[in-house]
Amino acid sequence: MNPMARGTEKELSTLPRARSVIYFVIALVLPIALLLALEGGLRAIGYGDNHPLFVHAEGLEGYLMPNPDLVRRYFGDSASAPRVSPDTHFIRASKPENTVRIVVMGGSSAAGFPLGRFASLSGMLSQRFKRLYPDLDIEVVSVAMSAINSYALLDFADEVLEAHPDIVLIYAGHNEYLGIMGVASTYFGGTSRWLKLALLELNQLRIFQLMRSVLGSGARESEGETTLMGRVARGEEIPLDSDMFAAGAQQFSSNLARILDKFDSEDVPVILGTLVSNERDQPPLGGNAADQRAQVAFAQAGRLYDEQKFPQAARAYQRARDLDTLRFRAPTQFNDIILEAATRKSVYIADVETVFRENSEHGIIGASLMYEHLHPNPRGYFLMAEAFVETIVTEGLIAARAQAFPANLAWREVPLTEVDLRLGRLKVDQILSGLPFQGNDSAPRTSPAHPDPFIERLAQQRFQGGAWLAAQQALLTHYQDQDRYLDAARVAGTLFCAFPTEHTAAFAASQLYFVAGDQRLSLFYAERAHRLLPADTRYLMASARALATLGRSGEAVDRIRRVLAIDPRHPQANAQLRRLDQS
Repeated sequence: MNPMARGTEKELSTLPRARSVIYFVIALVLPIALLLALEGGLRAIGYGDNHPLFVHAEGLEGYLMPNPDLVRRYFGDSASAPRVSPDTHFIRASKPENTVRIVVMGGSSAAGFPLGRFASLSGMLSQRFKRLYPDLDIEVVSVAMSAINSYALLDFADEVLEAHPDIVLIYAGHNEYLGIMGVASTYFGGTSRWLKLALLELNQLRIFQLMRSVLGSGARESEGETTLMGRVARGEEIPLDSDMFAAGAQQFSSNLARILDKFDSEDVPVILGTLVSNERDQPPLGGNAADQRAQVAFAQAGRLYDEQKFPQAARAYQRARDLDTLRFRAPTQFNDIILEAATRKSVYIADVETVFRENSEHGIIGASLMYEHLHPNPRGYFLMAEAFVETIVTEGLIAARAQAFPANLAWREVPLTEVDLRLGRLKVDQILSGLPFQGNDSAPRTSPAHPDPFIERLAQQRFQGGAWLAAQQALLTHYQDQDRYLDAARVAGTLFCAFPTEHTAAFAASQLYFVAGDQRLSLFYAERAHRLLPADTRYLMASARALATLGRSGEAVDRIRRVLAIDPRHPQANAQLRRLDQS
């Protein structure tokens, strides 16, 4: 045969194979190209949202705040999402060089439920730092919120790092079974970690958001289910040492390790809080079919307590807690995981559990520090914050030397009002009237009304969804009208903490603290007002007055000379300067 003919025949024989390869490549590339085009098109028309951890604060230029719609990141529509969000905290978008920024992460206990932001780690620590580090600019921002667990914390970690934290505080672990993406949750439950980790990545795609919206994305609220706990309490019961129990523990351990890897990679120190729950005064949680072993252990613990065998009773109460089949309370094993994690570089422990035991009768945690199964009361939240304070101070995690201010005095200054306390009690009443504590047909548990009708009315308005700011302003006026200057000063201080650009709130707090006789906090707030508006002579004069009263005459003279540089004829400044010169 002609060689040329043979070559042509060979070329023709390879054509079908070449076409097959081309067709295969087209078949492979075309769907990807179509998906990319669809993704681009959806983004171009503005469909969907990344739901970032921080968003620009509307009306407050240069400030960020935790995204109030953050939970929507995990749900296709608002009807399927639980009504939870982080508390509002404002932080500067561009972190100033000399600012210490602390970020709090965790679930409802880290967020201060049911008392709110000013009972939480962020609120308690902000108040404490005014005494310990009065000259430092310390921002404490919380991204904690109810119903989330270690999956959400892992999802947030990169964005927390973008905020340039100096310290990260984590109090988490109670929601690993029944929180969003918990192994037995009604919200994206199941034991497959790889699937949930993939879900966290896919959440950013508009195509995935569209599919999720069309197909639905979780359990919608059912009529009559008034609380989040009531909805998730319908999840699967989990016996101790079951496969699902082990999956929850593994989920917590693995996610925590990945979270700590991220912060360690940027040399950001992390403080992990050990977990606490109500042991003595909370019978085992098990829905309508509580595990008999848990009931037996709880009854045995009660007998041992009555016999004054307190160490044995403490172990029995913990055993009963660990035998919960409806897992709202983290088991003992989770604290072991937390303590093991602290062997890492730059990871520290805030031993909340030990602090609670030291402040509980016979070392058994109960109603003296807890509202119900796992949320601390005001004293409990204060002690939780103190555990983190002790770690921060003793480990030197804030470079400046802490000023001495004992815990017994700090307890008198917790930033909680009578309205906060009554509102918290109303929320607890609501929880205890529903699942898993009582059946829906049971009579609700109610606490006594506040003896001051004005306080009760404000608390009820807040419980019905009334605005926090309006309640605080009304309470401030109420306290001033009653000449309760220290209470009024604390309200003004919380207003400034909530709105850090409001120099008038800082000045009001300074004036009120001065009248109440607390010159150190008067000085603190006067200096903050001055930093915000340096040319306002009122703020410099307030600083000078507080400094003079504290015996710091040289610094007082410096402030007055600054006033006279702005207004040489300022009458109070000249008179005050003469008095100081004569002293």
